[in-house]
Amino acid sequence: MATATNFRDLGDAVLTRLGRGKVKSADSVPVPASLKAPLDAFAAEQAIYAALCDKADKGRLKHDAALKAIGNSDAMLDLDINLLANALVGAGLGTRKNPFEGLIPQTPYGLTKLAYADTPPAVRKLVAAVLARTPAADIVKLAGQLLNGADDLDAKLKALDLPQTEFAAAMAKRDGELPQWHKVMNALKAYGKVAWLEEPGTWKAVFAVPAAGKK
Repeated sequence: MATATNFRDLGDAVLTRLGRGKVKSADSVPVPASLKAPLDAFAAEQAIYAALCDKADKGRLKHDAALKAIGNSDAMLDLDINLLANALVGAGLGTRKNPFEGLIPQTPYGLTKLAYADTPPAVRKLVAAVLARTPAADIVKLAGQLLNGADDLDAKLKALDLPQTEFAAAMAKRDGELPQWHKVMNALKAYGKVAWLEEPGTWKAVFAVPAAGKK
């Protein structure tokens, strides 16, 4: 099965093999004079593309952190949903088969499986229905925890908006630079093919796609 090429890694590898990488390599290939100009152009383009990759990577970290916060909030809400379900059964306000029967359409399990955005409204509807039955203080306390959890999940969902927008924009800029990156890389390859016309193995080694974790 074909694997996707990491263009940043490829660019870094080519520069390293030609002695222009951030880390010098004893195995770098001497650069023919005819390759100096296209190599300079590619090094400059690789720097632009790498900076855009860095920005996209930072955006991904913020985006992923916001997603993780949503998942954690939802997990806490699921726990409180099940605690309330057990308390309702214990208080005789719900059946073990479906503690939420007559309160909301969902079972406890069904409520925990709702989409993130649909969960807080359903939880608030459940709490209102439970409180309408004037339950004991322990159930009122659990209902309050559920309301707090619903508010927290809403807040975490809203907090995803900016990281998601910024990440999408960073990815678009990074990918928008790729046509120019390919253009300059292809020019370097073309000049290299002429320069190493009698050394095709050198050309292949310089422009080979690196294995994962290698340059």
